[in-house]
Amino acid sequence: MDPFPSVGTVLGCPATGRASLPFPHEQYEKEPHRGPSHPAPRGADRSRRPHLDRLRGVGGARRHQGGGGPASAGASDKGKEKEGRPSLKLPGDVQLAFESSPPSDSGHAAALADAENYIRALAHGIVAQDPEDEAHQFYSEGAARQYAKEQIQQWVDGEWTATGKDRYYLAETADVGKSKGVLVTMCRNQAEYFGKNVKTGKVERTEESIKSYQKFSLLMRPAQGADEHWVVQQIEVQGEVKECKG
Repeated sequence: MDPFPSVGTVLGCPATGRASLPFPHEQYEKEPHRGPSHPAPRGADRSRRPHLDRLRGVGGARRHQGGGGPASAGASDKGKEKEGRPSLKLPGDVQLAFESSPPSDSGHAAALADAENYIRALAHGIVAQDPEDEAHQFYSEGAARQYAKEQIQQWVDGEWTATGKDRYYLAETADVGKSKGVLVTMCRNQAEYFGKNVKTGKVERTEESIKSYQKFSLLMRPAQGADEHWVVQQIEVQGEVKECKG
């Protein structure tokens, strides 16, 4: 199952093939910001396209690219659970690997870390089968929060949970105009990430293809009164991204 469906799709279960991981995004017609995309379950409405044009070309003068080598799966799955933050612990058969090193700029590094935590929170809500899970609410607001809730609900309604390894890499950060916002982008390879029926335990496996590769764009801002806590305001997920396959 894909926690993040591609642009124009809704997160859901993998029963009909890979749309995107459990954390892809989509946007509401009335609200111009929405988040990542997960695979949509059977019958999910994939017709609505996110209105996230604002995320394109908003980078300011400063731009940072995450460093190379892959991170260990164990370290990447733990996330950064600081005191007072909700748990992001996942079962042993669910691995989220974030393979980019943090930017040198402390603000951009914090934004990237909590963008990753938002994605972890989506997976946490899916395996917990809880659309109201406090984890995704802690790392999001507005449309991005509503998006996460709806995506998790679709997995729950379809009786699906996630299993396998979900990879994120080639992360970049950029200032957003004169605001305090930071745009975080990263590639995703969901070729080894699948949906599993919560009742039967059956795993819906799919073959790797161009559909396995996505690009996430998350618009971040500092949470009110907390310099090291960032939240996702908008999220966009592009599917079949060739540049992420290279």
